[in-house]
Amino acid sequence: MMALFEKRTWRWSAWILVLLKLWLAETLHILAIGAASIDDRLFVTLADYLAKGQWLGPYTYLTLAKGPVYPMFIAGSFLLGLPLGFSQQVAYAAACWLVVKALKPAIARESALFLVFALLLWNPMSYEVMVLGRVLRQNIGTPLALAVFAGVAGLALRSDRPLGKQVGWGLLLGFSFGLFWLTREEGVWILPLGVIVAVGVALRRIFTGGFSGLRGLAGAALLATGAAWAVIAGVSAMNLKHYGWYGTVEFRAPEFLDAYGALQRVYPRGQIPMVPVSRAARERIYAVSPAFTALKPWIDGPDGEAMAAGCTYLTGRPKQEREVAGGWFVWLLREAVWRSGNAPDAHTELNFYARLAREVNTACESGKLKAGAPRSGMMPVWQNGYTARLPGTFLRYADYFTSFRGFNVGPGFSSGTAGQLTLFRDMTRDRLYPVQGQQTQVLSLREEGDRTRRAILYYIGKSMRWVLWIGGWSAAALWLYWGLILRKSRPLGEMWLLASGLLVSCASLLAIDAMIEVSSFPLMSPGSLAEAYPLWIVFVALTWIGFLEARSTAVAKGSRKNSGAVGPSRQGTA
Repeated sequence: MMALFEKRTWRWSAWILVLLKLWLAETLHILAIGAASIDDRLFVTLADYLAKGQWLGPYTYLTLAKGPVYPMFIAGSFLLGLPLGFSQQVAYAAACWLVVKALKPAIARESALFLVFALLLWNPMSYEVMVLGRVLRQNIGTPLALAVFAGVAGLALRSDRPLGKQVGWGLLLGFSFGLFWLTREEGVWILPLGVIVAVGVALRRIFTGGFSGLRGLAGAALLATGAAWAVIAGVSAMNLKHYGWYGTVEFRAPEFLDAYGALQRVYPRGQIPMVPVSRAARERIYAVSPAFTALKPWIDGPDGEAMAAGCTYLTGRPKQEREVAGGWFVWLLREAVWRSGNAPDAHTELNFYARLAREVNTACESGKLKAGAPRSGMMPVWQNGYTARLPGTFLRYADYFTSFRGFNVGPGFSSGTAGQLTLFRDMTRDRLYPVQGQQTQVLSLREEGDRTRRAILYYIGKSMRWVLWIGGWSAAALWLYWGLILRKSRPLGEMWLLASGLLVSCASLLAIDAMIEVSSFPLMSPGSLAEAYPLWIVFVALTWIGFLEARSTAVAKGSRKNSGAVGPSRQGTA
């Protein structure tokens, strides 16, 4: 009876926390950036087409540049008549609940599960305004990353059960991973979580029950693979129907990656920091590639100069030299292909990229162009200076990440034309922050109530930052101790494997972002790390709970051993 009362108490407490957060977060409006044509405005525009039943709308160089999941979420929230900010908070709270549900076999105490839920729910970056208050895909990528972890944990902690008991977790893992993969193009960082846990659990099952113990887990893994494939194949089929290409995101298309890699292999290269294809290299390519020559009016015309102006602080070159950094050149290239008439649809566009890659690579192989080894992909040519800067950059990212330093509850200011802001207002069904210096507002702000609740969120977030910073670094030390020392007295279980997978995945994202920063463009902000913040919180909670449990078990074993050794001696003396 007492256990049931305790269970209900913690559950009601969790509901109260959710309602409290929804009430406080209601004061955080949408930070609309109308000029963000490749981010915020792109997502609401695609959502508008989806809501009208037109898939992603007419084809442009932006249509398939980014995954469609977040526009789908915006459109779904719109069709349900819900404010986007509210929908995002509900999705995040639901993902927190899935994590707690998944961890239940490993954490018996309701109070400990409540603690995990509370820490996750009040993740400071789940109510950050100045970056994540914008209409950005990280706002759905974060709950999806938690759902992926929940699926992995749900299967790992139930690997000894029949397949029927694992079906739900397998489907959750598959669908959430498929959606996560179609949300951001750099989602590869989350793969170590699944690989480490899957390999570790499989080895444990083999050692304890032979290969027969893998049947249920293998079946669930196949189910997850099928679910992920269904999501990706469904989007690919829709793109084939509307744009003539069976695929998801063009940045992952082999034709585009081959063309981008071919351009980067041409000398001179590496002479200007963060510039993947120098102007001198482009001039040489124009001489041998008719496909690339067709793009010259845009790449080395006014458009190229405008792009160069935006990154002079990185290149150190005046805009007239048209040296474009990597974070800008990729968009300049794509827009040039579209504006030159070579991209009426995705199929034609990718054929053009294949032709461009073929022409450049042929010229390189024949000696017409001095070039490095063949390459494919967007990874820039690595320079010696990058290697020297990488360790320090990684440590700066680790410090920034674990301290949640980018936390800011605003308020902010929207920007854009009246038409752009109207689109944001209509599609999000939410209040927007006003445009700075303008008297008119798209939707009115309730200033007094907003300030009070925003202040509460600010103090909660600041307190959470300290808790997570101190708890995080001590958890990292405990993880090492837990793995290196306690394994001698107790086999490392699924909890340690889950913590290890989380730690390696978070470190992988930090490493990827650090590499991008030293080679292409600055990236340090809550937006670049958003999906990993809650996974780090789960790592902190799991490590502390798992360590204390392992330590308690080791002490109990030691006590029993000592009492067993003393007992016979006393009996003998008596």
